[in-house]
Amino acid sequence: MPHRDRRSHARGWSCAAGFASVFVAFLVTLRRVALAALATCSVATAVGGSVSWLASNGLNLTVATSRNEDDNPAAVRKTSAYGKIGYITGKHAVALDFDRGKDFDLAGDESGYVGVGYVYTAAKWLDLYAGAKQHKLDRPGADFDNITFVTGGGRLKF
Repeated sequence: MPHRDRRSHARGWSCAAGFASVFVAFLVTLRRVALAALATCSVATAVGGSVSWLASNGLNLTVATSRNEDDNPAAVRKTSAYGKIGYITGKHAVALDFDRGKDFDLAGDESGYVGVGYVYTAAKWLDLYAGAKQHKLDRPGADFDNITFVTGGGRLKF
């Protein structure tokens, strides 16, 4: 649909052209990095998927799973399962998420985390958030401490 104001059309085109040139430069760089990585990486395959659902009452669910295989002799097949349950009401959102993984570094490894997050939409252009997660790794013959961390901050939307 043509613009009625030639000046706004010119500004829009300039913006799009500038974005396109940056995007093309990014793709060229990404291609170079990928080719360099492929020259030194092992053969790998990955299969996975996810599904998310948001109910009209604010309840939301996400589940995901993946399986990766490569030629790492220490752990050929890695699996992961992720889930999240959340609730959104007005300016508030809260979610509990968890993940379980097997054999990511060595065969027999079991890893996972559980976390909780909260987001408050203070204004149309500002989100404030806080969260906590606990990660763990169980490995036969080794003893690792769990790692717990807390985050908080803001996001400006423009």
